[in-house]
Amino acid sequence: MAPMKGFCVLVAALAAGVAARAAELERSTPEAEGVPSSAITAWIDACERELDAVHGFVIVRHGRTIAEGWWRPFSADRTHMLYSHSKSFTSTAVGLLADDGKLDLDERVVDLFPDKVPSAPSTNLGLLRIRDLLTMNTGMPFTDPERKDPAGDWVALFLANEVKDLPGTKYRYDSCATYMLSAIVEKKTGRRLMDFLGERLFRPIG
Repeated sequence: MAPMKGFCVLVAALAAGVAARAAELERSTPEAEGVPSSAITAWIDACERELDAVHGFVIVRHGRTIAEGWWRPFSADRTHMLYSHSKSFTSTAVGLLADDGKLDLDERVVDLFPDKVPSAPSTNLGLLRIRDLLTMNTGMPFTDPERKDPAGDWVALFLANEVKDLPGTKYRYDSCATYMLSAIVEKKTGRRLMDFLGERLFRPIG
């Protein structure tokens, strides 16, 4: 059952990102694309039995969407935290901009979002660089805006955190650092992260 579980987790992680793309694809039936509907149903049943939670899935075959579904309260249009799945693609976007000469890894984060900085920023916050976001050395003990205010301004919430340690000196896994990188990419390009990656990465590799 381990391979099934691994596959389920992968599909759950990919589903939110794939859903937008799947919506653009031609739709077909499982049987028309050589997949028995019974196999999909059996897989869904296995997910229900073996996993604590699956948020959603999209199955694409021969470039056509043949099945998709979501477990309440999740839906295709709900903002979804993808955690580590997001990090590779977001850092790739940062790397592309750095190669283009449009971004410097040593730029200070406060200089990029002057309207989001607290009224009395700490010295450590002023030293925080893009490089520190990439390496998750922000110096912040807790940054999760999804728990603090899911519908709030996540950039401002991030910058309002205490920067307890000198940035660049202490590693702490931090998904919000990745969110900040996406905000930086969007500020630098004037485009949504996924639109930029679509042009520079996803469409070129098919």
